[in-house]
Amino acid sequence: MPIATKPSQFDSINKFALEITGDKIISFGSLHPYMDEPVKALKSLKEAGISGIKLHPEFQSFYIDCGQSIEIIKKAHELDMWVMLHTGNDIGLPPPCHCTPSMLKNLLNYVSGEKIIAAHLGGWELWDEVYDKLCGTPIYMDTAFIADFIDKKLCEKIIEKHGADKILFGSDSPWENPAHTEDFINSLDISEKDKEKIKYKRADGIDLTAT
Repeated sequence: MPIATKPSQFDSINKFALEITGDKIISFGSLHPYMDEPVKALKSLKEAGISGIKLHPEFQSFYIDCGQSIEIIKKAHELDMWVMLHTGNDIGLPPPCHCTPSMLKNLLNYVSGEKIIAAHLGGWELWDEVYDKLCGTPIYMDTAFIADFIDKKLCEKIIEKHGADKILFGSDSPWENPAHTEDFINSLDISEKDKEKIKYKRADGIDLTAT
């Protein structure tokens, strides 16, 4: 899940993404919303065989429901590409937050959301707002970097309301050990069936290859 933190990184980052993609690793690509012709760049990634992109509104300094972002994500949906998003606050950056759950809900006025993955369970440190605004929407969420920060009861409520079918395993490695994430999921008071869905079964049913 690479991130182009400036437009000039587009070529090098996506070259590396293609080089490491193989039988055991699928790498997304990345583009910068303020690069020249981002929609054209997105099409080139699709043609090269990349199945999705990672966007980080904090590192890239754009609001997720701004015009440039909507244009890119709409085109990604048209191209049947996944969009992985950093959502919520970032532990290393000051406010304002560029991708709140409310902003993501607004984004759904323009795109279906069915191929959006909102990292950090929909909004790092904004989980009450996730529960109110995002649960029940088509957006997927992942479990990256939440284990030591979210209240377990609130996490369980979000999973119950949103549905384990739309929660994917994520650890934000190398910032968090995947085994630690798994231990956290195993400690939750949810069914074993839902734990299996989150850890691997739901992901097994998602095609991340480019067609």
